[in-house]
Amino acid sequence: MRKLLLILFLILAGLNVHSQTTVLTEGRARDKAYYRAQSIVPIFLLTSDTIEENNAFGVEDKIKNNTRIIAIPEDLKDQKKLGYGYLYFGAAENAFATGYILFLISNNTRNNKPSILYIDRNNDFDLTNDGAPDSINYTDDHLDIHLFNTKANNAKYIVRLSRFDYNKQYKYINLTDVHYNKHSGNKTYMGTFYSFREQRLNVLAGNYKSATDSFTIALKDNNCNGLFNDVGLDEVFIGNYQSEQFADIAFKVGKNNEALIETTGKVFKLTSIAPNGSLFTVTQVFDEPFQHQLNIGKKVPKIKFQLADTGKIRKKKICKFRRKPTFVYFLNSKVETLQEDTLYLRKIYNEFGKKINVVMLNSGDIPREAKKMAILGNLPYTCGISNLEIDEKWYVKRKPVGFFMQKRLKLQYSGISPKELYVLLENGGK
Repeated sequence: MRKLLLILFLILAGLNVHSQTTVLTEGRARDKAYYRAQSIVPIFLLTSDTIEENNAFGVEDKIKNNTRIIAIPEDLKDQKKLGYGYLYFGAAENAFATGYILFLISNNTRNNKPSILYIDRNNDFDLTNDGAPDSINYTDDHLDIHLFNTKANNAKYIVRLSRFDYNKQYKYINLTDVHYNKHSGNKTYMGTFYSFREQRLNVLAGNYKSATDSFTIALKDNNCNGLFNDVGLDEVFIGNYQSEQFADIAFKVGKNNEALIETTGKVFKLTSIAPNGSLFTVTQVFDEPFQHQLNIGKKVPKIKFQLADTGKIRKKKICKFRRKPTFVYFLNSKVETLQEDTLYLRKIYNEFGKKINVVMLNSGDIPREAKKMAILGNLPYTCGISNLEIDEKWYVKRKPVGFFMQKRLKLQYSGISPKELYVLLENGGK
């Protein structure tokens, strides 16, 4: 057995050169939190040069907020529809509203004239010295606000502001109106319809590709301060190559601007994560234990998958394959190695099918495409359709990926390709 493991190691090592790759992030990505966000940036009526702090928004009237005087641009002093609010920004440091940036908004209506936003970018509560204001029209889909952290070159946080649609969200608007009108102390709430929906563009993504691996790596600025390497706070996610669909497992940024991430069967180290998230380096490592993987020598999780090689909706349990070794391979029609993978899956089935079960699970294609691949391709082995639950149970974070199990579905090899398994079997492995 030691000889066989040595053979497999040499095969994998030969295909995976221990090298360092620099990855440049290619722009902001939108994760699940972005799409789900329904957070409100509440806007309150400004009737003088005095504002209330933001830390007690939404509490009972008996809680009294602190107040302070601000400097207002001259052309705003006679405005009637003038409001103020706060944007969350982790780099904002002041005793009055720590972690928030003040803004004023003139013409806070939903008419044909634009609403003008004056943002206290230098965080001194003087709205006359922050440069040109921003604007948003009633017909605009959104407005992106860029807030810069001066501690690092070009480090910035982007918040996307948009208006709520009364036709689609009237129940939510009415509910939050009641809440803020009742629990905002002495402030006059201008209404959710005249406030903003907040979506945080705090994820940068870059694509990693080597001779044997390709996936997208996302850096998340969790505290929204424009820095992407805060130890213990910021996180790293991975997903399919050139995709914004990231796995739920988060890998924390550690000391020395480093992070360990895992794809199926492999561990990679991110180093030199730039403070502004513009780049980082990736190296595969072989001496780190898995934290989010199936354990070698243990039984794989129980799953039931839909069969793709039949016109009817039929399902099969993985436990039906427990009587002999089984190779399960996840792929879809978009993977670059599709032709080679299906070739070697067929060779494994034809030459070793009496001793080994071969199961291909399509993960990523719609069911119709998965059935088309299985039936029209005349694939002789078992073809099934995976889903998000199966992928999560087996920690499938990239496709293609393979798992080879001995009898009773005990995992022997993780992250092995059909070609690698075929070579191993040809050399006497089992």
